[in-house]
Amino acid sequence: MSNDVEVEIKVPKPHSEIQHKIINFFAMDGVDELWVSCGTKFGKTLSCSGALSNYMPLYPGTQWRWVAPYYSQAVIGYDLCRKILPSLYTEPNKTEMNLRLVPTDTNLKFVHGQKPEGLEGHAIHGYILDECAKMKEDVYFSARTTVTQTRSAGFGKFICASTPLGHNFFWRKCMEAREEEMRAKAEGRSPKMMFLTAPTSANPFIAQSVIDDAKKQLPDRLFRQYYLAEFVDESEVFRNYTSCLFGEEIDIESDAFHEIIEKDAGEKSVVIGADWARSASGDYTVFVAIDYEAGPPKVIGFQRSRGLSFTEQIRNLLKFCNKFGSVSKLLHDKTGVGIAIDDQLAMTSLPFRGITFTNATKAELVTKLITSFEQRKLVIPNVKQVIHEIEVYEMSVSPLGAMVFNAAPGNHDDIVTALMLANEAALQYSDSFSNISYINQIPKSSIEGYYDSLIEDQEDNDFIEEIKPIGEVV
Repeated sequence: MSNDVEVEIKVPKPHSEIQHKIINFFAMDGVDELWVSCGTKFGKTLSCSGALSNYMPLYPGTQWRWVAPYYSQAVIGYDLCRKILPSLYTEPNKTEMNLRLVPTDTNLKFVHGQKPEGLEGHAIHGYILDECAKMKEDVYFSARTTVTQTRSAGFGKFICASTPLGHNFFWRKCMEAREEEMRAKAEGRSPKMMFLTAPTSANPFIAQSVIDDAKKQLPDRLFRQYYLAEFVDESEVFRNYTSCLFGEEIDIESDAFHEIIEKDAGEKSVVIGADWARSASGDYTVFVAIDYEAGPPKVIGFQRSRGLSFTEQIRNLLKFCNKFGSVSKLLHDKTGVGIAIDDQLAMTSLPFRGITFTNATKAELVTKLITSFEQRKLVIPNVKQVIHEIEVYEMSVSPLGAMVFNAAPGNHDDIVTALMLANEAALQYSDSFSNISYINQIPKSSIEGYYDSLIEDQEDNDFIEEIKPIGEVV
């Protein structure tokens, strides 16, 4: 590392030829940018960590930067590089997300790309753009402005790696890199850009059975995107949802409590999905009602609230249910806070059932909602926040190879969860018209009477900022 200190850095041994090329990219002459499209769990983050740790210690006084779409993703890169670089000579600062090699005064800064303009103004010698497909194109352009000075000295290289995400700017740059390689070969010169692609199976440490299970469980387009590293036309978890929208756009961004009810909802039989939230969590409690007898089934009721106690949430649910002719089935999220609410729901006359979310049960519900949108077997109101949650819903893969579905960091998925549960209830109820039997109604318990009294004591609009009718199907 310097004339006075000699340190051995143990870079991870490449598991494949593709990973070998990534780890050694910064040492390649003439190539400025490497664009890598790879399947989940290929090992791209480890590859990029090895590339930086293998190269930057050789150059004293240099500045390097790792950019990820979210802070949590940047932390993963920080932790990996910290493990690879020699601890005796590395000064970590997790508050500033910086790793400094003391003998050479070489710095590696980890940042997120949510504010592209924040990347400008520094002379950076090399970049990692991790999960590049999830970042705005402006992140890349802003980063390019910081390497002008260093490129004249042979630095300013980029590794841009990601699981593909449709035909966005990452796809365009990958195709540009591939075409540059083809032109350079035809002209007998070295390319300025390189393109590599690797499916999950290129990592020999991922069992084939994990990949086979994913192929059985995932829709084909998601399997091709996440495991085969293909640039499918549409990259969202949910697609075709725009053809399932009806009514004029409604914006509820500023509302702590908002309810949308179709005008003739009192004549409809519905099923309901409910997602709960702790009062101090900042998350939302959401109820979604679907008219399962409509063709196709249609969301005719929606309620979102936050900051309420469990008692208030159940009271609101009962009031919400009273807006419809009848409630045939209620599915609610029994995970976490839902366990306590499940016990209280038992004291009401609602036809409820709790669903405890695991990776497997959630994946099944997501897949069914994907199918409902793709086959237009569900129509939803044109609510801006509903659409946003659908758009930012993501799939990732856990270290054990399990598929995990959640909102992108910094976003909510409460509406999607309630919508998935309501969709599942609609599918279940539509398949259960035969062999239905009824029992005499059980006398109301004291707790059920308590909730009824709460409803009767307050007018329906006490906690509603605005009730908007839903329009006709577009």
